Amino acid sequence: MAERILVHRANSWRQAEQILADGKLGVNKDMYGTGAWTCSDEDLWVGGPVQFKVRVTYQREGDFLELPKAQMAWSTVGTPEAVDAVLDTEGIDVVIRGAPDYKVRQTAQVEIIGYRRLEPAHGQWHSLAWSEQESRKAALSRVREWQID
Repeated sequence: MAERILVHRANSWRQAEQILADGKLGVNKDMYGTGAWTCSDEDLWVGGPVQFKVRVTYQREGDFLELPKAQMAWSTVGTPEAVDAVLDTEGIDVVIRGAPDYKVRQTAQVEIIGYRRLEPAHGQWHSLAWSEQESRKAALSRVREWQID
């Protein structure tokens, strides 16, 4: 198993609360398949109110530029589902779209290990022990307080 520490941003306060409530990152569909966009540079993706630090554990990653079957699926069929079918066949859990961007597919294991406020100013990182309910409750409470400020 491979592991990466990446960051993911919530585009809204509501999305930040949802991520803390269920531990699932926002998912989108595009030419790289279905999954959550993450980044290895915490200072690059700073739009949105909250940024999360995540530990991603996975079997296999692949650079989209080196996945001609996935590229072909997008250019001929043109749906994220067609790309997903190829990625499933190839066993790809994390798609690289030119470092530092990574699309984490739902086949990867994601654990939120930290969070910080981004708006109106960048705040300090707070640790999060996802397996501890009290830690999750404290994080959700803190994010709700930030909305009021």
